[in-house]
Amino acid sequence: MYTFLETFIENEVVLKSNFIALLFHVTSLEEVNDKLVLSKKKYPKAKHYCYAYKINELEKGYDAGEPLKVASKPLLDLIKFEQLNEILIVVVRYFGGSLLGAARLSRTYRNVANSVIKKGKKYKIAYLNVYPLEVDYSTYELLLKDEQRENFRLENVSFSDTIKLKVLSESDLTNYLRQLLKKEDIISLENKEKAYLEVDK
Repeated sequence: MYTFLETFIENEVVLKSNFIALLFHVTSLEEVNDKLVLSKKKYPKAKHYCYAYKINELEKGYDAGEPLKVASKPLLDLIKFEQLNEILIVVVRYFGGSLLGAARLSRTYRNVANSVIKKGKKYKIAYLNVYPLEVDYSTYELLLKDEQRENFRLENVSFSDTIKLKVLSESDLTNYLRQLLKKEDIISLENKEKAYLEVDK
């Protein structure tokens, strides 16, 4: 699954109606409500504030006075199609006086939401294996050398006579670390650590 960590905004004008899409990173229903309040404050007196969100198993779309499923379905379908999670898309509509018809209206909501998604910097939501280690300086240099090739990251590095650190990776590094350290008692922590890994466009 993927997400966006920053807020992005895009707009589209169709028959004088202005559609403004806002993309938010959210991890709780409280954050969803906060972002909805923020959207209404930022764009007051709009005709509609339609939205959809997905936070793990929690998902919802809201039409905000538009015809049933005209906004909510395309927004939620787009979130699922793009394999997004921890995400809220709000589309604010300032009505321009002309009715668009259900098909064109639905297409417009999807198009402006798709535009704001394409504008953002995407991150993969990953759950990493965590290996707490204590190594000497020469081994630390080898870890630094292999970091990119073996696709892991080093965090919480603490220097003293030895070096304490955490090795984090999506893959199982047990065999690699056993060979590098010449130790058999290499295990990862039971609880994996969530991380957001930037995706190259």
